[in-house]
Amino acid sequence: MRTLILFATVISMSTLTLPQSLPAPQVITDPKQITSKPNANVEQNQQSLSIERLYMTRSVGATTWSPDGKTIAFVSNISGRNNIWVVPAEGGWPTQLTVSDQRQTHLTWSPDGKWIAYISDYDGDEQWDIFFVSPKTGQVVNITNTREISEESPTWSPNGRYLAYTVKPKTSSVFEIDIFDTLMRDTKHLTTGTSKDKMNVNPIWSVDSKSIAYTQHQAKGTNSNIFVAEVATGQSTLLTPHQGEAVYAAKCLGCHGEKGAGKPNDQLVGGIGTLTGEHAPVKTVGSFWPYATTLFDYVRRAMPFNAPRSLSSDEVYAVCAYILQLNGIIGENAVMNAQTLAKVQMPNRDGFIPFSRQK
Repeated sequence: MRTLILFATVISMSTLTLPQSLPAPQVITDPKQITSKPNANVEQNQQSLSIERLYMTRSVGATTWSPDGKTIAFVSNISGRNNIWVVPAEGGWPTQLTVSDQRQTHLTWSPDGKWIAYISDYDGDEQWDIFFVSPKTGQVVNITNTREISEESPTWSPNGRYLAYTVKPKTSSVFEIDIFDTLMRDTKHLTTGTSKDKMNVNPIWSVDSKSIAYTQHQAKGTNSNIFVAEVATGQSTLLTPHQGEAVYAAKCLGCHGEKGAGKPNDQLVGGIGTLTGEHAPVKTVGSFWPYATTLFDYVRRAMPFNAPRSLSSDEVYAVCAYILQLNGIIGENAVMNAQTLAKVQMPNRDGFIPFSRQK
């Protein structure tokens, strides 16, 4: 009897270890067969989070106030695309202002309330154009219409006449700043010729609408400066000069000393007014050299001593500006370039006389 029971147990255990064949899972090809089972952990207002509700989730993006404070415009994909909607500031259901299959963002309402400026690209290519839309009529105007150039960061002037924005051609890495005149319906370049390793961004208007402050970044993120540009002339003034000092400290200080004081090599700063008198003259860039352009040429060709011609043109301009500033010849905020350097008046400009070896 015991032998029979033991044999039956072994047979039963052996049966459990045999491989079982499972039916192949069926592939669902009909979307209607996909369902979401209720789950008490995700109950909301006593309704389950169904797939239908999940895909009806919408977002709200960029916003801007109307000048009178009564309306807020914003970007939302309520309709399935990132379009512009408006809603009363006291609350209520929003009204769709623009209807487009292209995404829209970076809204800014004009100070006079007549237009809302925004940017929109084409099928997600990030080649942005700037548009105006009337909050009253819904009329849309493309003010840039440049498929190969991207315009971004629209910013209204306080008087409502101008719109500043950044510009970057598709084939370039440089951001420049342009200004659109809504009265004359034309565009002017505020910045031009920026080096390929720099970009001008974040234009900010002055209260009187006559100037724009902007930031110039070095592409590698190792340096940046703040400039102020006059709208009428396009003349930019550097407010945070420091590149020249940094270049000097890295490339020149070892030979010419702290702030151009000299040792072990030539003194670069000081000595102005010592060329005539009883005492020995102190010949420096500031006291002896007749032209600032000669300084640029010499530094570019021969400096630094251990690696001549290794400085970029921007670095040469910067270190020349630093040396001239240390000598009190130019101001701390002066920007040196091909145009401004040639206009610098050196103290000893007229201290040389023509010399001829001919008898």
